[in-house]
Amino acid sequence: MFVGLKLADWTGYRTSEFAINKSIDPSLAHFNGKIVKLVGVSSLAVTTLGNFGVRIASYIALAGASAFGATTAQ
Repeated sequence: MFVGLKLADWTGYRTSEFAINKSIDPSLAHFNGKIVKLVGVSSLAVTTLGNFGVRIASYIALAGASAFGATTAQ
């Protein structure tokens, strides 16, 4: 789990640096880096919970429904 967290952090950092080097606005670059890190940590959490025997299908369905609701709300 420690390695996964470090990998997510490194990937987010590298994404931010890559975007800044491509002349993207620094605030948007850092936002993208944080999103990449969040996705990595979320994937790690789901995988870790699955390894400990927690049934994760309902949590994944809840996350999908929440994302759908957030995109259709006006």
